[in-house]
Amino acid sequence: MREIILWASEHNLEESKHFPVVGVSWGMLAMLKAQTTQMTLFQGLKSKLVGEPLQQNLHLLPRETFMYDELNGWDLEKTLDEITFFHELDEGVTLSDFVTAQQFRHFVPVATYHEGKSSGHTSGEYVSTIEGTYFPLFGFSYRLDKVQFGFHAAGGEAHERVDHSRGAVEHAQHLANMLVDEARLSPNRYAYTNDETDKLLHSAHDVHLVTLPQPHDFDANKSYSSQYRTEVYLFGQLQPLVEEFK
Repeated sequence: MREIILWASEHNLEESKHFPVVGVSWGMLAMLKAQTTQMTLFQGLKSKLVGEPLQQNLHLLPRETFMYDELNGWDLEKTLDEITFFHELDEGVTLSDFVTAQQFRHFVPVATYHEGKSSGHTSGEYVSTIEGTYFPLFGFSYRLDKVQFGFHAAGGEAHERVDHSRGAVEHAQHLANMLVDEARLSPNRYAYTNDETDKLLHSAHDVHLVTLPQPHDFDANKSYSSQYRTEVYLFGQLQPLVEEFK
């Protein structure tokens, strides 16, 4: 992950170049861990914050962000008060550590989860959404991908902890549109149509879904089912790698 971010950052420094990087759930955690060797910055979360639908608190004004700069502040606050975000990470970084750690200077905290302590204490807030200070880097600790499409897991059971309300879907679609717009800013193009055609995925055989075991231990009293396992999508001729994951 560190090599990916370094490459993207160097690419974005070149004139007229644009290459966004997006991390969702464990992907966001990997983005942050790639910035430091100080693992003590990552704290284990209490059971009530793991595998649960949580509310986010906006840390910055919408106009101070890339992802929300088109939205009205009051409307966004109202949306965040009404919807929840399914969060499966069992460790995170407090807001106070995030803003003081030099290693995270390339990111800004956009939103947080609150642990439930009295307001005004950043030690009780964990960073939930980040974006690059200068570069198009975006991280979401919640399962943004599940909001519109994650109605069922591989086993067919409903994801009742994922918010599929109209407000949640509209919020997810806003972010998805923003990410697509970021990707379209890239000037990278194939020189020849035939080269682009060769890279297209032509059938379902080119896409492989691998369901991973839980990478963390939930509270046994919660009785979580395997439906909350993380999925990894592998594209292209990767059958040997698929077998290795299985």
